[in-house]
Amino acid sequence: MTMWSSCGWTAEWALADYGITEQMSLPKAVQETSGLACVNDRLFTVNDSGHPAIIYEINARGDVLAGYKSQANNNDWEAMTAFNDFLYVADIGNNSGLVKQYSIYRHDLLDMSLVKPSLYRQVRFEYTDYPTESLAMMSHDYDAESLAFNGNKLVVFSKSWQSNVARVYEINLVQPDQKATPVTTIDDLPGMITGAHYDEASKRYVVVGYNSNGLPSLKPFMALLSDEYKVLELKSLKGFGQVEAVCLDFEGSLWFSQERALFKPALLVKMMR
Repeated sequence: MTMWSSCGWTAEWALADYGITEQMSLPKAVQETSGLACVNDRLFTVNDSGHPAIIYEINARGDVLAGYKSQANNNDWEAMTAFNDFLYVADIGNNSGLVKQYSIYRHDLLDMSLVKPSLYRQVRFEYTDYPTESLAMMSHDYDAESLAFNGNKLVVFSKSWQSNVARVYEINLVQPDQKATPVTTIDDLPGMITGAHYDEASKRYVVVGYNSNGLPSLKPFMALLSDEYKVLELKSLKGFGQVEAVCLDFEGSLWFSQERALFKPALLVKMMR
């Protein structure tokens, strides 16, 4: 199995060219979808805190095809990404403001089994800029819900409830324990980043998120970022709610997932040019 490539579509694309083509309801098992990964013609998702450590494979209609148990803990799985035969699941949520160490679990797709929980490799990290004072729940900048694979690193974008200024952390793939220092900040987005994907063909990131002060009326968005984390394009996702994750498949279709929330169902959404 190999990761999708750009052979089926051109690297030149813009969010403005994309429109929503399908909206699929997600079943109860994945109604708190928090991560999404595209691998060839396969889709994977995970739930966040309070759920079992299971990686779900879903089809293009949103149906659950399989649930692969992991030996890792699901304290707060909030993101996932993929490269080649590996799925990376990020336990990086910190709504409470009490969590100071985070984990990214690498699972080998070829070893994932329906019979027994999958093994994993773990990278643990802490933020070097984590404040010494106490943080208020859902009112601080040291939460995260997005993960992207870019070459020889994993990229985590902070979910900055307080400032809406995202900090970007680059995580070494193989170092078991590390300190993460922000490499830059992004201050011109209309809200917090909750999902991310890196497109190797165009050398750009696509991210999704929503406004930090909008509950229960959220204003979700999608944005295109350069390889240097500069905002290139913004797109409103009007009518949607708690958009949590995004990925780009091997045919160039964009997918995003929406978590079930007040007056909003859990959805899998497809966008095409």
